Amino acid sequence: MVGRSVLVTAATLAAMLAEAMAFSSVTSGFALQSSLRGFSRTASVELRSAPPMLSRPRRASMGLLMKAGAVDVESLMEKIKTTKKAKAPKRIFNAVKKKSGAHSVLLEWSRDEEVPEHKIDELSLVMRRSKAAAIFVDVTKEGGEQDLEKIAKEQASARGDFPGPAPVVWRGDTASPECIAKAKSLGAQGVTVPAEGVEEEELKALVLACHALDMEPLVEVTDPAQIKAAVEAGATTLCVRFGSKAGGAFLSYAAKALQPDLPPSV
Repeated sequence: MVGRSVLVTAATLAAMLAEAMAFSSVTSGFALQSSLRGFSRTASVELRSAPPMLSRPRRASMGLLMKAGAVDVESLMEKIKTTKKAKAPKRIFNAVKKKSGAHSVLLEWSRDEEVPEHKIDELSLVMRRSKAAAIFVDVTKEGGEQDLEKIAKEQASARGDFPGPAPVVWRGDTASPECIAKAKSLGAQGVTVPAEGVEEEELKALVLACHALDMEPLVEVTDPAQIKAAVEAGATTLCVRFGSKAGGAFLSYAAKALQPDLPPSV
């Protein structure tokens, strides 16, 4: 997704929520300093939102709630084991890759500070009204899985509205069939799959596991060999993400250097 999308780490989204609560009846905006992991530069992104009606929060229908959070993980694992071939969904791909070539904004919620549980729904509302192409949730942090489930349910409640629900992506340090099944049970539509240290056959199995559950794997890559392996495994959405703490200028150069290696199909 080099040169096509902007990943905004959202550790400061709690502050955005506090601002949202003070909205008046006119459209307001937010300025969020973005730390672009695996992208090309650090930038200030303006998020605009219609006036949120936080006094009357929307409730998801019982069917949507059951779909988002009551799926049996064991049955999902059985489906992964028995699936030999599956069609790749492209909802996140289509949301991220604009025909115009314009950048997409992806928000990542990473719980770095204590946020009351009842505020997560309102936070999800703010993220949706920012028109994010997708919402990543860092499940490595304490409470991350619960946050993902709440955000997924709130997003599902917006079906038929404008803007509609943003796809929710499980982001962890590693990927496994068990993680993929659990992410599905919590309502995620995508899972990040780090390619670092993963054998080609294992990567293919993880991509197929996602497809078996109608989920999209977002394969995290750092070099041309990983890009080639991800594409051959059937992935259509790649995320150039470096774990290095090097300066932004160097990471920007490294990410841009990989752009020629990305085939037009991803």
